[in-house]
Amino acid sequence: MTKRLLTLLTAFILALPVLPANWKDEGKLRIDHLCELYNNDKNDSLIAQADKDMDFHLKHNLTDYYYETWMHKVNTYVFTGKVNVALKEVKQMHDDATLRNNKYGQALAYYAMGNTYNNMGYLDEAISNYDNSLRLIGEANISPTCVNDIYSYYCDALNDKKEYQRMQVVTKQWKVYLDELKAGGDTKERSMNIWQAYYYLACAQCHLGLDMLDAAARDIEEADKRSATDGNFVYMSVLYLRGQLYLQNKEYKKALECSNEGLALTLEYDDKSSLLIAWEQRAEIMKALGLYQEAAEMYQKAYELSDSVYKKDARTQINELNTLFHVSELEMEKERAKTRIIITTALVIAAALAILMAYWLWTSRRLKRKNQELSIARDQAQESSRMKSQFIKNISHEIRTPLNIVSGFAQILSTPDMELSAEIRRESSMKIQESTNRITSLINQLLALSESSSRHYIDRTDTIGVNQLCREAIAKSGIGEDRTHRFTFTTDFEEQRELTTSTDNAVMALCSLLDNAMKFTPQGGKIDMHCGRSATGQLAISVEDNGCGIPAEKAESIFKEFVQLDEYKEGVGAGLTLARNIARQLGGDIQLDTTYQAAMQPDQPSGNGARFIFTLPL
Repeated sequence: MTKRLLTLLTAFILALPVLPANWKDEGKLRIDHLCELYNNDKNDSLIAQADKDMDFHLKHNLTDYYYETWMHKVNTYVFTGKVNVALKEVKQMHDDATLRNNKYGQALAYYAMGNTYNNMGYLDEAISNYDNSLRLIGEANISPTCVNDIYSYYCDALNDKKEYQRMQVVTKQWKVYLDELKAGGDTKERSMNIWQAYYYLACAQCHLGLDMLDAAARDIEEADKRSATDGNFVYMSVLYLRGQLYLQNKEYKKALECSNEGLALTLEYDDKSSLLIAWEQRAEIMKALGLYQEAAEMYQKAYELSDSVYKKDARTQINELNTLFHVSELEMEKERAKTRIIITTALVIAAALAILMAYWLWTSRRLKRKNQELSIARDQAQESSRMKSQFIKNISHEIRTPLNIVSGFAQILSTPDMELSAEIRRESSMKIQESTNRITSLINQLLALSESSSRHYIDRTDTIGVNQLCREAIAKSGIGEDRTHRFTFTTDFEEQRELTTSTDNAVMALCSLLDNAMKFTPQGGKIDMHCGRSATGQLAISVEDNGCGIPAEKAESIFKEFVQLDEYKEGVGAGLTLARNIARQLGGDIQLDTTYQAAMQPDQPSGNGARFIFTLPL
């Protein structure tokens, strides 16, 4: 998509009209310079220059150039991975254009917003914004030079959604616009060839999707005639679509020839998205030819490249997170200390996320049996993508909420002219501390999970009383001080009974079970912990509650990484995974007792309840 924008920007520059010799001339030169910065990947310079140019255009009432510059700024954020910043910027652009009642600015804002959502993977939102942009252009009877860009990305989004019937309607509208543009005679031949090439590529995608193969073949030939206009990028697309045509016609050898030429050309470019598509197509051809080993290797390459792209996007998101949630330095020394805590916390979060990305990469590359490589490689790629997206969504929510609290209260405390009572200051400081503790606890839990997943056992060098072990977990979890639940602890052991284990790790696992019980048991509910012997003579510590309960069919899935049965509860689904890892590395285990039913009592709420049993060797 990045190289596509570069090509279309070139056509955009070539199509700009010649303006009178006044401030408009300088405005046009500024637009040309901005496009030159983009084409040479000088993104930081572009962002800095865009702000200056926008002030210039606004000062001299060049509103068209003002919004074009703003659009380029947003697109630069989009195609450098800063989609959250882009989304914030483009909404400001749309609000500004609406306030000025500028139809041109609103149309460009809808277009840039479509690019932003498209890059984020929200295709329905992208399609809606492209449609709004074209509709507004039609209603206002304006013809910005980016209309062809809009049609091109609109068709790409529809192709990704496989909405080929709707795509057919849009390509017909595009053809009408191109014919009118050509009849006007104001557009340079090279620009017209570029736009016609992308039009025919879109038609070919549509006709392939509708299985209209003869029409698709004609479209591909028309695009090929114009492929020399922008170097090799159009020709790379021609080779890919021609390979798809041969693949659908079951002409697999011809498809392989196209794939060979296209892959060789793609490797010359530093464009991972094009290479990913080329490898996936080649894998499909290999599979069709019965070359399953080669197909599996291609799928594995595509999967590894997808992981590489994901890690790069994750690093960009981490940097953007630090930018968006960074709190300015406070004037008072006491508040400066709180700000340093926020910055340190953000850096620790970034490090934790990097560790988790490495953990996902390690787990995703476990080899399967050789005769299952083809199907598992594909399924693994799809499932890994879904779980990673859900994990980033969960972890972002868990981080954003306390950071917002810290930021809000820190800003209140740092306002010089605001008079605050001692009580309010104490409460604000307490909220900041609570939120910081929540983030620290989350990071510690994730780091502990990562560490536990990379080892096979834990050294057991501590001797501690069985009952004392339970009391330490009760104290550390805070359940003994919890006034919202009724908690009891009972034991079958005398005080002198001891065991040899790792105290810190055993307490951590037991705390996870107690925290889980408090989280899923409503106020007034009952939580019991009992210490006794299992049927095999091991130490058995049970934690039971009368909360919402867990379905029997979920008894194992709840111990998987980042699984949450209730997504509205706090946490990221790592507690039970960590607890079981520790238990097994200490020679024991943690199981859910699926036969347990909480006792019904009239004076307190009751659900199905849950009982977890933590065993350790005595």
